[in-house]
Amino acid sequence: MKVLVTGAAGSIGSKLIHHIQETHPGWEILGIDNYSTGKKENKADGMVLLEMNTWDVNRIITTRDFNPDIVFHFGEYSKDNDSFDDRDYVMKSNLLGTSEVVRYCLKNNAKLIYSVNSKFRNNSEDENLNPYSWTKAKMVEMIKNYHSWFELQYEIFYSVNREKSLKDWVSNIK
Repeated sequence: MKVLVTGAAGSIGSKLIHHIQETHPGWEILGIDNYSTGKKENKADGMVLLEMNTWDVNRIITTRDFNPDIVFHFGEYSKDNDSFDDRDYVMKSNLLGTSEVVRYCLKNNAKLIYSVNSKFRNNSEDENLNPYSWTKAKMVEMIKNYHSWFELQYEIFYSVNREKSLKDWVSNIK
């Protein structure tokens, strides 16, 4: 199994990678991170971690022979309140970056695992609180449409404790 993790040097991404290495030692893992919030010391031993933005993810196709089966996408801007001040970067990171990750998944016939905070499950009442929330809601909508239009394989995790939910999901993969 080949796995791509965006935001691989971040808190959730790096913990997920360590969990995959412990539970599925034969899996090949490639990570990308632009280190806007991730830390170089979070890099897991024995994995390749490329420094790049998610909106450049399709460069992997030309620079590496790596066709993932699964893409865990954590490489987005994720600060609710700061997103008012950082709105241009939020739009580029979340709208453009996630759109490129989705295109990458389609090209590689990879399943997308997209993590979203559970607050978006309340009948869309919180999706317009700030630029961050709005972009996350739009990306969920886009991913669902890409499933209908182009048969994108995906799962969306709505969880307060994303780390635990994703570890449970990874543990059930055969």
